[in-house]
Amino acid sequence: MNKSFFSIISVLCIVTVMVFSPVFDLKAEEKGEPVINPLMISITEPETFPDIAVGTEGIFKVKYPVIKGYEDIEIEGTVRFEPVDSDIIRVDESGRYVALSEGTEQLFCEFTVSEDTFKLFEDKYGVELSVLETSAIVSFTINVIDNSSSIEIYRLYNPNSGEHFYTSNEIEKDNLSSLGWKYEGVAWDAPETSDIPVYRLYNPNAGDHHYTIDEEEKEKLVDAGWEYECISWYSYTDEGKELYRMYNPNAKSGAHHFTLSNEERDMLIANGWKFEGIAWYGN
Repeated sequence: MNKSFFSIISVLCIVTVMVFSPVFDLKAEEKGEPVINPLMISITEPETFPDIAVGTEGIFKVKYPVIKGYEDIEIEGTVRFEPVDSDIIRVDESGRYVALSEGTEQLFCEFTVSEDTFKLFEDKYGVELSVLETSAIVSFTINVIDNSSSIEIYRLYNPNSGEHFYTSNEIEKDNLSSLGWKYEGVAWDAPETSDIPVYRLYNPNAGDHHYTIDEEEKEKLVDAGWEYECISWYSYTDEGKELYRMYNPNAKSGAHHFTLSNEERDMLIANGWKFEGIAWYGN
């Protein structure tokens, strides 16, 4: 399929959305009538999307969100990407990619709802699946980032206290591992330097560490008896990937947890942790 075809379809899809968007009523799902809008697809892999590091390769994976009331049915469809062959990234029709150099590129993905999906709703629930369009092309923006000047942030876990500890220092990582901490891998990448330092503090009473980019929070903790240890690493500005800050109101040690993972964030929330927002940005 050539680029001109995708351009024509893209225009048609935009016009279609403008005409039909008012008809898409979420209340239909609440009444038990499943409705699909192919424009709602998202790219779930790589996990860092829309950010991709230079030199990486893989395949883009597309998913349609579950429909309320029909969570047990996975919406299936055929996926086809418009090939990209630029100095920044190469992508083929299947979604296989190679990131070549730093920059931004547009990605067009065509999603067509499969006949099997229609049949699933009819066979399992006896309902007719409604669609705004059986096929649509969605545009995504890709950010290819050069992480050559980045550093790795290591994550360790203390099974005795329940604390997660983060460090960019390999010697510190190895020392803690020798003392019984469990090394869990690289948590994220951070820039070697930036205008946004991440401060590390230590609570000598609870044996707990805390990390923050907020100078005011740092000073309040120091006033409350915490010890300021160092600048642990730096944060990207908002072009990086969001690091989520989680809080366990029941924990005396390891009360805060930081993660790039949406799945881990959601799992912790389901287990009673509080989501406190974006802590900083990594990759």
